[in-house]
Amino acid sequence: STWGEHSVAMTIRVAVIGVGQMGSEHIRNLSILGDVTVDAIADPNPSIHELVQPHVGTEPSLSTSLTIFSDYNELIEKLVDTIDAFIICTPNNTHAQVLRAVIPTGKHILIEKPLCTTLEDLREIEALAANSPAVIWVGMEYRYMKPIERLIREVDSGAIGSLKMLSIREHRYPFLMKVGDWNRFSQNTGGTMVEKCCHFFDLMIRIIHSKPVSVYCNGAQDVNHLDELYNGQRPDIVDNSFTIVQFENGARAMLDLCMFAEASRNQEEICAVGDAGKVEATIPDSKVYIGRRKKFAITNLPPSESERGVVEEVSEHVDHKIRAAGYHEGSVYFEQVKFFQAIKENRKPEVTISDGILAVIVGLAAERSIKEKRVVFMNEFE
Repeated sequence: STWGEHSVAMTIRVAVIGVGQMGSEHIRNLSILGDVTVDAIADPNPSIHELVQPHVGTEPSLSTSLTIFSDYNELIEKLVDTIDAFIICTPNNTHAQVLRAVIPTGKHILIEKPLCTTLEDLREIEALAANSPAVIWVGMEYRYMKPIERLIREVDSGAIGSLKMLSIREHRYPFLMKVGDWNRFSQNTGGTMVEKCCHFFDLMIRIIHSKPVSVYCNGAQDVNHLDELYNGQRPDIVDNSFTIVQFENGARAMLDLCMFAEASRNQEEICAVGDAGKVEATIPDSKVYIGRRKKFAITNLPPSESERGVVEEVSEHVDHKIRAAGYHEGSVYFEQVKFFQAIKENRKPEVTISDGILAVIVGLAAERSIKEKRVVFMNEFE
């Protein structure tokens, strides 16, 4: 087992609900993890048996007695007593209904982001989960990308002093095709600022350690999916935007998103600036740059090179096998390690329901800001 010396020897039995792109990535990573078996799968795709069955025996995480269901309610009804944890990877707009069925079982849950897509669903799930003794963990993989993890550690340790500005840039490829084209419409996804960007709003809140107060977002659908039609409907998802989030402690954060910019050296670049220095993380370069300011007298000349401080360059590489198991720089694996450790050691989740809720609300505020062309205050969602 690759779990670290403190883990208790026990095999955790998992059910995966939704085995599209993300569910499949979780299954591949569970194979590397060990000590976990996927005993059941639920997915309404009529060809799910043909897709999964050939991998039983070759994909180590899949139990040889794997049961495949087309309905997750039937899975719960028949196998709930034999399952320890659920991993939920269904389309965004189905998360609330799946959680309504799974939370009352009292089993541990890893629910992919976004937690839900509407404020009503968020509040309902919050109430439902309030007294659950289980580990309910929201899948925010970006926290576990090694360069970002290092950036968070440096900021937490005070390396840059008091954080004042945080900027996140994601310049990437357009949304991929998904089962039933669900990700082409905001009513299914919550909108790009929820679907995609809740990751980044979660990072902002985690790094800054303060509550977001207001959100201003300027964005549009300018390039992608304009010539696509689904049942006569044209997709309505933002493909580029700038978002500014103001925090209670005075810090501010910015997100620069472009989804027609795959011709980039890096897909993500994150930069945190404090009064004592600056730390940057780049992905997939896997580099972290830690800059520490020096004291210098401000004169009529720019500071000399020696006065500008020292920038340390660190490489944060991930084992090839782990990286090859998915599309998130190995972060799904590292997230799973933490999730299952929390179960084994009876600890609280690192990414809580509250974290999941707040990230979505910032996304909803950004979507509202685009539509209404104004600053949106977080207290509008209370």
